[in-house]
Amino acid sequence: MAISSIGSVPTFSPITDALRTPAAAPSATPSSAPVSGGGFLDELKGALNGVETGLADATQAVSDLSSGQNVDLHGTMISMEKADIALRMTVSARDKFIAAYEQIMNMAV
Repeated sequence: MAISSIGSVPTFSPITDALRTPAAAPSATPSSAPVSGGGFLDELKGALNGVETGLADATQAVSDLSSGQNVDLHGTMISMEKADIALRMTVSARDKFIAAYEQIMNMAV
């Protein structure tokens, strides 16, 4: 088996560091104006929708498996584990939010 030579050495462009470039200064908006872009509530809603979608996918995969359809057993188990982990993380985050709320409510004014 002969080894052929490489025609030309590939050139790579340098990786730019996005953290070194200065970010644009945030514009001052009045407090009554709504902030554009995704906020914490939007991120939380997206995460909860993702958990709900994962649970629905796992439920569908188990339903397909139990009905005798030709489905991948490993894929079904993986989707079930993903849904389980996502649900446990959601419950853990909920518990942390409740604990933080209780601490705030118990603060002396």
